[in-house]
Amino acid sequence: MRIWTEKYTPTTLKEVIGDRPPLLKLQDFILNYRRHNKNSMLIHGPPGTGKSSCIYAIAKENNLDILELSSSEFRNKKNIELVLGDSINQSSLLKSGRIILIDDIDGISGRKDRGAPQALVSIIKKSSFPIVMTSNNPWESKFSKLRNKSFMVEFKSLSYIEIFNFLKVICQKEDISFDEKCLKRIAIENEGDLRSSINDLQSVCSGVKDLNEDSIGVLGYREKEESIFNLLQLIFRSKDIESILEYIDRVDLSLDEVLLWVEENIATEYTPEETNHAFENLAKADVFRGRIRRNQYWRFLVYQKILMGPAIALSKKSKKKSFTKYSKPQRILKIWKNKMKYSKRENISHKLKSYVHASSRKTMKHFLPYLKIISKNENHIKELGLDNEDIIGLTY
Repeated sequence: MRIWTEKYTPTTLKEVIGDRPPLLKLQDFILNYRRHNKNSMLIHGPPGTGKSSCIYAIAKENNLDILELSSSEFRNKKNIELVLGDSINQSSLLKSGRIILIDDIDGISGRKDRGAPQALVSIIKKSSFPIVMTSNNPWESKFSKLRNKSFMVEFKSLSYIEIFNFLKVICQKEDISFDEKCLKRIAIENEGDLRSSINDLQSVCSGVKDLNEDSIGVLGYREKEESIFNLLQLIFRSKDIESILEYIDRVDLSLDEVLLWVEENIATEYTPEETNHAFENLAKADVFRGRIRRNQYWRFLVYQKILMGPAIALSKKSKKKSFTKYSKPQRILKIWKNKMKYSKRENISHKLKSYVHASSRKTMKHFLPYLKIISKNENHIKELGLDNEDIIGLTY
């Protein structure tokens, strides 16, 4: 059986999934590299975002030869010169041009491959052809000179909707009936990695023509804390109500924590007007949350979920296209700090209560304020059975 990642590799740039600006920049560099003041381009981004595929699509579409090299072939300056040699200046006999692709430069080790990045810089200067390098993370110090000598283009993670739509096309071409929930789950779980999504799809469809919940069960997907970022992306970047509600139930966080994550990141995704509508819905969700806690009205739970998920999603008029880094809720950190502070004060009160003949609660309220003054005398502190850590706890 042919591997689907190869079978469905794009053959033209129009078939490549992802933001158009980075793709067009790459195409312009390859086709018009003599007009540019740099001979190389470093495209970077997470795995499965089409970094290599788009280069091959451009080459095929424009009858260009590709000389592909991997970082495993680069161990020192001598190896680089041996591998590349005259290829940087030698024209292809059968094609109209050449692209030199150096895939996954992250594999160049800082110690074993010492001198390799510098040797690449020297080769780049001499090359008569465009050199394109790919990397998942090009920000290490060893690549600083390569970054300076190259155009930098970022490929962002694909949205789950983009991946879902592509998986749907594959199923249709392979004559596979499918449950959309299952396809969406594959797309969401692979967190923007199209290649992994296609591999997962092929593995569950091997020998069958029907994709359902039982099929994807063999993949062993696990709910994990990182999936909160997938949930936020669903809420802020889609209006898929069914998927949002399903993922709220599956995310490895309590509803209270999810609410705090949503609250923290609304303003980074929405316009002021959209933010206003979103917070109105979030406030209503908090009202139902309070009623559930006070009166144990668990039937209101469905309203809380709808208001803090789908209602927030429907508050937006248009989807934001630029990348957004989601932040951890500051309220969680403040709550944790307050709990730690209270715990220390409670521990000190428990130690002191026998000396002042009062309960821990009264000791904390009436005697702890004076302990800071008493703490200036070490002898008094020892008499009360306290130590330096306890005193630090008072000023935490």
